[in-house]
This record gives sequence, C-alpha cells and structure tokens, in this order.
Amino acid sequence: MLQAFYSGLSGLVSFSKGLNQLSNNVSNMNTPGFKAKDSFYQSVTGDNGTTLSNEFLREKQGDIRSTGNYTDLAIDGAGFFVLQDGANSYLTRAGQFTIDENNLLVDKATGYAVAGIDKNGNLQNINITDNKFLPPEATSNVMFEGNISADGDAHSVENVFVFSRIGENLNYKFEFADRHAIYKTEQDADGEDIEVPTGEVGWTVKVKDANDNVVSTGEVRYSADGKIVDAFSQIEIEVPQDSANPDADKSTVTLDFSNTSGYAAGEYSDMSASAEDGHALAGLTRVSFDKTGSLKLTYSNGDDVIAGQVALANVNNVSMLKQESGVLFSAMNDGDVILGRADSGEFGEIIGESIELANVELAEEFADMMIVQRGYQASSHVMNIANEMIETLYNSGR
Repeated sequence: MLQAFYSGLSGLVSFSKGLNQLSNNVSNMNTPGFKAKDSFYQSVTGDNGTTLSNEFLREKQGDIRSTGNYTDLAIDGAGFFVLQDGANSYLTRAGQFTIDENNLLVDKATGYAVAGIDKNGNLQNINITDNKFLPPEATSNVMFEGNISADGDAHSVENVFVFSRIGENLNYKFEFADRHAIYKTEQDADGEDIEVPTGEVGWTVKVKDANDNVVSTGEVRYSADGKIVDAFSQIEIEVPQDSANPDADKSTVTLDFSNTSGYAAGEYSDMSASAEDGHALAGLTRVSFDKTGSLKLTYSNGDDVIAGQVALANVNNVSMLKQESGVLFSAMNDGDVILGRADSGEFGEIIGESIELANVELAEEFADMMIVQRGYQASSHVMNIANEMIETLYNSGR
C-alpha cells in the first residue's frame, strides 16, 4: 500500500511536468518559428511509478504566412537558418530578419548575424556595404535599328543619350548624309582600268555633341539588296569622361548598325538608336530573396545585383536538437550539422516576404490536456485510496 501511495505521487509529478510542456506549447502558438515539444513517460525500474522520459521537438513544418516585409524569410521544406554570435552558431526556423546599421543581414530578435554561404560552401556574413549604391558605368554600345532609305538624301537620329564614366548623361546626334554609290576597279577588254558600280550604297555618318560640334565621323554601307555590309557595320567614337574637361580621359563607344537596312523607301527613313548599357549613379531601392536564398538588390535605374546567398543547415535527427532559448537551437554534435543551399539536395526552398508560424496544433494540445488531466485525477485517486486503506489498517489495530 505504501508503494501505491508513492506510485500515485510519481504520477502527479510527471503529469504536472507534462502539463507545463503543454502550456508552453499553447502559449507559443503565435511565435514565428516555434517548434512544439511532445512529452513522453516511462515506468520507473521495479514498477515504482512513472517519470517523464524525455521531450522531443516536433519536426513537422508550421504554416507559412505572407508578411510583405522584404527581409522576412520562410523555409518551405527541410532546413534551418544559421545565426552567428561570434564563435557560437544557432539554428532557427524563425526568419524575421532585417538589415542593421552596419549593413549586415541580422535576426531582428537577437541581433545575431544571418550566415550566408560562399561559392566554396563556407559560411560568411551577408553585408551590403559595398552595394548601397551602384557606381556609374560608361556606355559602351549604341544599337541602331530600322531602315535608312536608299532613295533619300539625308537622315538624322537625335537625342541619343550615352553615359560617361562619371555618370553624365550626354546627348548626341547622328547625321547621315553624302549618300554615294560604291565602285570597284576592273579592267576592260583593252586592259584599261575602269570603275564599275558594286551596287553598294555608302553613307557618311557625322556624330555631333549637344553643342553641335562634330566629334567623330564614319561610314556605313549597304549591299545592293539592302543588307548591311559587315565590314562597315560599326563605328567607334570616343566619349569624354568629363564633359567640362574635353581633354580628360575618354571611353570608347561602339555604334552598331548590324540590325539596320538600306532598302529603297522613297524619302522616308525610320532608323533609330538607343544605348544598350551604361548608367548614372544609382541608389538602392529594394531588396528581395529568390527561392534559392540569393539576395537580389534592385537599384533606381532598374539594374539588379546578387549580393549573397543565405545558408541553410540540417541535422540527422531534428527531434534531438537542443533548445538554447526561444526559437534558437543547437546540435548536440557539430558533426551532425549539414550545410547547404536552399532549393538544392535535401533542402527546401526559400519563400520571401513570409514567415513560418509555430507548428502548434491546438486540437492536439487540448486532447493531450484531457489525457494529462485524467491521468492526474487518477493518480490523485490512487493516493486517496491508498491513504484510506492505510488509515483503515491503523484503525483496525486500536
């Protein structure tokens, strides 16, 4: 009877601990990245009651909810984010990140750096200091399109803007004039040199700056069937690095006419031109992540740059992770941690502007509460019966 009393007491203690874990699960039902724990019981050796054997993390994934925050990330599938605090590393599914005052991608709650992965598979910080602005880039290619009529006398392409090395937007005009037939030298029946038309048509191209100064000239040619002649399909001009100092270093711009034609079309020509590259100084306007965890920076001119990739980690047995604090975990053995990239191998893909909610199922928690409650009541009843029987025994001896 005394053992029944102590066995009932062990039940009260064990079920109390189980209820504590259930209450912790329920209280964290709205905590992003939280992983619920399940408590299991085992018999004490020698049939001396019960005790809490262990607590295991639930491996299943929580629901993913959109937040609209550019730096919030969720993992759809296997894997954990890696957070670093000096020499210490932690694993988490809570992807509430931000870019701090030092331009590092960090965890909002702890300030720990979010680990990225380099091309060699090594962990590194994700730092956008060198990418806050996109430096100016000189235009290197201007593409011409359309037709210049073989019947016309002149054509002008105006307001073509190219960028200098320091980001100035320079305005150029291209004047096509001096249409001329191309001849080749042959010998007649008497062995005399004569000039024979090839059917090709040439145009002299004058390049003028915003002040109407001729800065370069060149020639383009079209065959008899109106196609560009390869040897005369490009003209190179030099653009000053600083328009205020024309004698400064210059950059070369290639005028590409390979997509143009020289068909006869009366007086009408529709040839146009636009710069294919180059830009002024551009500021950062948006950050985003793709499904591989690559950080894409978008600038005011529309250009994109990849500035790092978020690392993911996994372990052989998720349920055996050690909870360090809140939603941070560590592996019992560093050798169990596998590093990789999202959307490759065993790792899930990254969902941008989203977070993973807790994997707490209220219906499951309430069902477990009822079991714990019944177990606690039963253990308490056992103690009451044992106590009454002991009291009866004592009374029988009076």
